Amino acid sequence: MRLLVAFTAAVALAASGPCEEPGRPAEEPFVAGELIVGFAPGSPIGRALAGSSGKLEGNAALAEGLAALSREVGVPLAARQLTSGGELLLALDRDSLVEECLGRLRGNPNVERAERLAQPVTILPSPREELRVGLRPGSEAARLAAAARQGGEQPPALESLASLLLPAHPAHPTARLAGETEIVLTLDLEALTLDLAARLEKRPDVRSVELNRLAEAFG
Repeated sequence: MRLLVAFTAAVALAASGPCEEPGRPAEEPFVAGELIVGFAPGSPIGRALAGSSGKLEGNAALAEGLAALSREVGVPLAARQLTSGGELLLALDRDSLVEECLGRLRGNPNVERAERLAQPVTILPSPREELRVGLRPGSEAARLAAAARQGGEQPPALESLASLLLPAHPAHPTARLAGETEIVLTLDLEALTLDLAARLEKRPDVRSVELNRLAEAFG
């Protein structure tokens, strides 16, 4: 695999082996929201990369191909880097993903308000995004939240609440209660990355998929 190296303040972490079964939990840590993808030479993205001379910025054909791929897989993707072997480091466009979720939430009759919660600043991308949601009084979601609180916040009740607010969302949203009329939805970007790897691996226009793995920290 072509190495894509990430650094923390005290340790160096290097990309390691290939993703043989991308749909399963990774045995080694990986960068949430990033995949190293080799596209078939005859595919739209493969052709765009072949004619790019290694340049990604300003490549209209690549932008068009990524936009089409993003629509097909249901999550926004961006090109970050081209490896020496011609694979593309694809990254989840977190801002676009969060804005899409906020738009869906604000259009949901159960929701009074929704906002993004800031995540701790770290060198590596956070494995999650969180959204604070104010529930509309008297709504079905507000009733579910009240029942979950009374029942000791059992997982099935919270799963139903998350599903009601962001139904069938690929980011595997989970809910937790936060105050009398608020909940926090967490988007699991590690799970989303694994699912996306498994889906891309099955596409005829893709020849290889790897997680951007990190070796065990040392030092």
